[in-house]
Amino acid sequence: METEAGHHHAPDPFLVDGKLASGLLEIVDTPQGERMRLRLSRHAEGLRANVAIERADGAVESLPLSPVGGDHHYLQSLVAPTEPHEFSARLQLAAGPDTEDLPFAMAEPQGHHHERAHG
Repeated sequence: METEAGHHHAPDPFLVDGKLASGLLEIVDTPQGERMRLRLSRHAEGLRANVAIERADGAVESLPLSPVGGDHHYLQSLVAPTEPHEFSARLQLAAGPDTEDLPFAMAEPQGHHHERAHG
């Protein structure tokens, strides 16, 4: 059973392929809990990244991504995205005067449901 390579309870990752960066955005388990992580294979100099999650009540949850241990190829949120991990969002990228908004969606895997207030 492979639990290291994939997170069986996490939504499928989002393949990032934009003008400012390429890589993989996913929800990962860390010793501090779940986090949004952007693993970069290519990026513009001085890249800044933010995940803007559009919640059902109209609120926008903002998760800035920062380098992990000083490695600018791994950008990660300081907190976990709020449950449920099923949402529409935008990966907001910026480098110097250039900006880019990449829309994506994440969905809970089949058979994985969090407790919900409405039963």
